[in-house]
Amino acid sequence: MAGARSAETLIDLFASETVVELPRIREALGGVSSMTAFRYLRRIPYRRSYNHNGRYYCRHEPSRYDRLGLWSVGDVHFSVDGSLAKTVRRLVYEMEAGATHRELQERVRVRVHNTLLTLLRRGEIERERLAQLYVYLHRDADIREVQIHRRGAWLEVGKTLRIETGVPDEIVI
Repeated sequence: MAGARSAETLIDLFASETVVELPRIREALGGVSSMTAFRYLRRIPYRRSYNHNGRYYCRHEPSRYDRLGLWSVGDVHFSVDGSLAKTVRRLVYEMEAGATHRELQERVRVRVHNTLLTLLRRGEIERERLAQLYVYLHRDADIREVQIHRRGAWLEVGKTLRIETGVPDEIVI
C-alpha cells in the first residue's frame, strides 16, 4: 500500500482526528514501521504531548495555542515548545517575577518537580529562596535580578494585604 504513504496522508489524518497515537499513524500510512512513520512525521509540523510520555501526536498549528503557548485536548497537553522541559524553561524565563513550583504546575497542569530539578542541574534555570518560597528564575544574572526585584515587590504587597485583611501568607501569595 505504498500509494497511501505520504505526508498528505498524515495531514488528512490530523484533519479528521485532532489527536492521534502512533499505532493509528502507522496504520494510516499502510502498516509501516515506527521508524518509517517518524520519517513521514518529520515532513509536517507536528507536536507530541508533553504528558502521557509523549504518546499523543497532533498537527502543529500555532493558532491553537493560548497566550502561554499551551493547548489541551481533554487531559492531553501540548506546547509550542514541544516538550515539558522546554516549556517550563520558557515560562520561567518569560515570567516577570520568576515562578514558583506551584505557579508552574498550575499553568502546565502536570507535575513539574522532576523537570525543575533537571533544569536546575543542567544550569538552564536558577532558584532562590524568597520569603519561604523557592522561586525559579532566568539563568541570565541581569534578568534574574529584575525578576527577584519584582517578586520582592509582590511579596511586600502580599505582606501589606495580610496585615490589613488578616489573611495568611499562603493564601495571599
